[in-house]
Order: sequence, then structure tokens, then C-alpha cells
Amino acid sequence: MLLIISDGGNLARETSRILDKLDANYLFHFSSFSNAGFFGKGNAVVGKMSYRSLCRIIDKNNINCVVDIINAPKSDESLVALNVAEDLKLPLIKLIPPTLPFERSNLKKVNIKCDVDYSYESVASKINNTVGNIVFFSKPYNVKAISDLVFDRNSLYVPISSGFDFDVELALEFGIPLLNVKDFDDISSFDGMKGVLKKLEAKLLITDSSFDILDKLKAASELGVNVIFTQNSGYDYKYIYDNLDEFSSILKELFVLDSEENISDYEYKENINKSQLLNKSDALSDSSEHQK
Repeated sequence: MLLIISDGGNLARETSRILDKLDANYLFHFSSFSNAGFFGKGNAVVGKMSYRSLCRIIDKNNINCVVDIINAPKSDESLVALNVAEDLKLPLIKLIPPTLPFERSNLKKVNIKCDVDYSYESVASKINNTVGNIVFFSKPYNVKAISDLVFDRNSLYVPISSGFDFDVELALEFGIPLLNVKDFDDISSFDGMKGVLKKLEAKLLITDSSFDILDKLKAASELGVNVIFTQNSGYDYKYIYDNLDEFSSILKELFVLDSEENISDYEYKENINKSQLLNKSDALSDSSEHQK
């Protein structure tokens, strides 16, 4: 059975619809009744999530895969789900809204090249293989998650707006050398972004879709700067997708069909022994390392 961790909204209804189409057994978890109010049909558990409560839900309902569709970045529930899935050796799938709010094929029409990479580890590897400066247009927690995996942080730069007093505490949140957090008068327009990339002698631009996507792409393209779009959840995932078609495909890849040629009863391909997954003395303990 699948456990869907959700904060409600249209994605919950769409995920439920696709799972029904696949004839899958699933259970939703919502942290509040207000979030659950957006849910259409199906079984659901409502209540504040903790490491212990999530382990109990998994044990009681024979869960063998966790799906996180929470929209909020740096969510406590997402962190708990990551820790539990890792400790119990369960696959965890993250479903996010598309980073690019338009078809990627449209980029070819305007002769703009970019890479979409949702793995922080993979992005860090590409940075490590880049000779030159790397510029981030992203949230502090995203920059830090990636920079923690980079060999040399001296080549990492973050532009911030100079419209306010320089915030040292905010600058430190990026996890790069303080002197590499640079303030600029304009970091939002095409000319402003082009000026930032040119002054910092950027070879690679790492960004999310938080603002001014096309201006960033055009400025980078004009200067010959490579672009990588990444996700902004704040956590790294092995399985992370931005559309329901890929989500459906990975479910079919992770699990094998039963004798009736449906996936209502999942069998994890690695045949993990459930008795080994849920060791009561360890999994149900409130260890501080599993709490944010």
C-alpha cells in the first residue's frame, strides 16, 4: 500500500485520481482537517506527524512506499518522511509542481539551452566539473543544500538586492563564503541579470523558478552561460518528478504486477523483509536525530 503525505490542494485530488486509474491501494496523511477538506475520496489519516506516529501508520497499514506531495518547501513533515523512509529502507517518491511553467520544447524555439536537474547531488557534481564561477539565483536553503556537496565553495556566488541593508545572518544561510554574497542594484530585469552574470564572470547559473525565468534564460544565453534549473524543496530525493505521467511510470518500475495484472497489491522489487524494516526498539523511538 502507498502512503501519500499531503498538504491538500489540487495535487491531492489529481494524485488520488491517477492512483485510482492504476487500481492502487493507498492511504493519505494530512496534518490538519483544513488540508483534508480539499481531498476528494479515499482513505485518510489526519493528525500532526511525528517520527513515531508515521512508523505506526506504516506498520499498521503495511505501507511499502511513501509518496510526498507537500507543496511547502522545507516542510517538517517532508523531513520526517525522509528520515522514516531512509531508516525503514522504503522507497520515497517526491512529486513537485513543474519548475518550468511552460513546455520545455518551447526553449528550443527561442534557441535557449538549459538543463533541468532535480537532484542536488547531481547538480553539485556538475558544479565540481565546471571550471569558473557559478552563480545561484535560489533560496538560501537550496544553495546551502547544494554547496554542502561542492568541493570548492570559493567559486560559488549569490547576488542579492542592495535595496536593503546587508543582512549578514541571511548571507550566512547560503553556506558559501560571506564575501561571495554580492549586492546589486538590479537583479530582476534582463539588463540587471546580464550585468550580474557578466560582473561575476559566470560560467554556470543555478536557479529555481521563483521569479523572472525568461529574463534569466535570455541573459545567460546571450553571455554563453550554461543554466541548470533545480527544485526548491530544500531536500534531496532519489525519486523526484514534476508530472503525474512520470510518477505513474516510476510506480510501475519500482513495483511488479501481481497475477491479475494490476498493481493493487504491491510487491517491492527488492523484496524487503518487513520484519527487518520495523524494529520496534529503534524505529519507534523518539531519537532526537530524527526530529528537526
